[in-house]
Amino acid sequence: MRATRLAFHAVLLSGVFSIGPAFAVPALQAHRAVYDLTLKKASDQSGITGISGRMVYEFNGSACEGYTVKFRFVTQIVTADNTRLTDQQTTTFEDAEGKTFSFVTKSFVDQNLDKEVKGVATKETKGLKVDIDKPEKNSVELASTQFPTQHLVE
Repeated sequence: MRATRLAFHAVLLSGVFSIGPAFAVPALQAHRAVYDLTLKKASDQSGITGISGRMVYEFNGSACEGYTVKFRFVTQIVTADNTRLTDQQTTTFEDAEGKTFSFVTKSFVDQNLDKEVKGVATKETKGLKVDIDKPEKNSVELASTQFPTQHLVE
């Protein structure tokens, strides 16, 4: 009986210690969250008679392949005079090593592209270099920082 108990505890402890390194870097789980929004009340002075919308946040990836975030926020604003539809779409990708971060944000008003920002941020020895492709080519140097997923993990 005692030998059986010792064997059981030995197997149990070896299992616990064999998974120990997995706790060093937490595994982030892919997920998708959807929020439907409505305006409960607006002041008479605002001129707004209604607002509805949806926000969607989607996170995918792994420590081996890198991480992608997709965010979309659509709103419909109704006034006595008109209805306005806004749609903001953002997609980012952070490489597995946390050295590059690419991004694109598109903003639409009434289904017409209003603005687009696209670029890549790269970590360098002195800091961070951001190459912007849209709306016009530009390059910016910033102080060193962490990208969002790397910050979340650490």
